Formats: sequence, structure tokens, C-alpha cells
Amino acid sequence: FFFQAEDGIRDAQESRGLGDVYKRQVSTQSTWAEILCMCFLKRASVFATGHEDGVIRLWNIELNSVVTLDQRKAGLAKSNTICALTSGVHRDSEFLISSGYDGRIAVWEIYEQRSSAQTSVLGATILPQVKHLFYANKHQTSEVVGQEILTLLMDEERGLLFAAGNARDIYVIRLFGDFETEAVLKGHTDSVNTLAQESNYLFSGSDDMTIKIWDLVNFYMLISLPAHDEPVRHVGILSDTGNLVSCSSDGTLVIWDYIRKKKLRTFTKKCPLLCFDYFPSQKTLFVGTESENIVAFLVGEKPERSENPNDSFFDEEFKEGDVSY
Repeated sequence: FFFQAEDGIRDAQESRGLGDVYKRQVSTQSTWAEILCMCFLKRASVFATGHEDGVIRLWNIELNSVVTLDQRKAGLAKSNTICALTSGVHRDSEFLISSGYDGRIAVWEIYEQRSSAQTSVLGATILPQVKHLFYANKHQTSEVVGQEILTLLMDEERGLLFAAGNARDIYVIRLFGDFETEAVLKGHTDSVNTLAQESNYLFSGSDDMTIKIWDLVNFYMLISLPAHDEPVRHVGILSDTGNLVSCSSDGTLVIWDYIRKKKLRTFTKKCPLLCFDYFPSQKTLFVGTESENIVAFLVGEKPERSENPNDSFFDEEFKEGDVSY
């Protein structure tokens, strides 16, 4: 799994042995550029990182190479900050979608040009091209304070983009056609920080300390959960159980039965929790914190130990919540 940090370092950790596989200083200058967001482009097999200085970088781990997209030099953005990234596939093409402080969204189509002599990924060259640039709020015509887009999510099946941020509304935008707004979801009373989707449901977490669940067929709010005592920083779905997970600046991570509005489990740390990712094979949530480490929470039965210690994530020294980097 990969994680990002404000010191400009992006790490890869091998999930079983917890050893460093790859570590790279992202900034090529003498001073670091804060990494604000990251996503993976599965077809191009590259990681995209968005930076405080207005740069997007595409990282090919196999080749240890980088492609830099500077939106400022391309005249695509007045802002010097990339706040959110997402990616997806539509009609056999892969797209990277970025947003920033000025409320504008850029849609990049990612081409792979392969050498005639080499047909593997090692012979591919990534060629990003901007296909469209627009404001998330269709009524916005220039950079406006308070219109920063903080989170993006692409629905590949429907060809929709969800965008939200400081304006509190969630914009549902049709991609790859007229880029018109399909709906505007209203209900949050403060900035929207995070989005997740499962089938016909959209989940949003906000600085107003609530999680809201939206119906994507008729575009209306189904449920509002008073989730945490401080801003909700990240929401997601456990792929093997379908349960909702949220973490917050209040130091809690909660697993929900959201249909019954019930908390199933609560994990607590004495520091703000920022983000997480789930490994179903290990029944483990890895959680990023503001205390310069990553903690691990076991959410299911402990996997059976293997005779080969390299085949098991857990060992005698490992204790739930104690893993840090």
C-alpha cells in the first residue's frame, strides 16, 4: 500500500512484512512540496500525486520515472494548489480528474503510447491530454473565495462526477458529454471533506461532524448520521461486509451499520485521524494520523498464522493499533 505525507515523501510499504519497498522524495527542488492528494490509475499503472505548488506528478513505480503536469504553465489554473484527484475508465479510455483552490475541474485523458519494439508496460509512454476544464459550480465565472473543491469521486458506470468542498454543496456532473450539472445535493452546513459510493448510495463526511447518505437514483438525502464530535475527515466502505467506516479529527474511527444508524465498533487514538485504507485479506484498516505515524486496526478475525513468517502480516510483536512508520 502507498501513503503520502506533508514532508513531500511518498512511501510504499509491503503489507505482509511491513518493510519499505519504495521511498521517493517527491519534490525535485531543494524545498519540499506538500502532497495534498493521491490516486491510482489502474490501466496506466501509475500513481498521481497533487501538490501544494500546483503540480500533478504521475509515478511509474516499475520504471522509477515521473511525468510532471504543471497546470500553471499550461494556463489551466490560477490556483497554485491541487486539492483533490480521482480517476476512472470510460469507454476504454482512462481519465485523471483534478481540482483546486479556484473551484475549477480539469479532465485529463491518459494515453499510453507503446514502442513498436516493446509491448509491455516498460515500453509505454504516458501522454496526458486535457479534454475539458470547467467550474464545479456552473454559476461561477471567476475565482471566488469559498469555492475550493476538496474531494472528487467518479462513478464509472453512470459517467458521473461528484465534487464537493467549502461551498457545502455536492455537485453531480455529467462527464464526457455536455458536462452539465445533473443535481446539486444540499444538506451539509459546513465544508464537505470526503465522499464514498456503494451502488446507488453516496456517502459524504463534513466539518459539520455529520455523515449524510444520498440516493443516487432520485438525488435526495436518505439519512443524516451525527457521526463524530469533530470534523469527519474520511469515509469509506468495507469491501467484504458493506459496512460504512468513518474517521475524524476527534481521534475516533467508527464502523457503522448505516441502514440501522448503529455504531458497530469504535476505535480510539489520542490524535486526529485523517484517512484510512482497508485490506480485506488481513481484515485490517490502516489509518493515517497527525502524529506522524500510521496505525492499524484489526476489524475481523485474526488471519491464521503461516509457517512461513513472510506470508503473514501478523507476528508475535504486532499489537492492534501499534504499527507505526
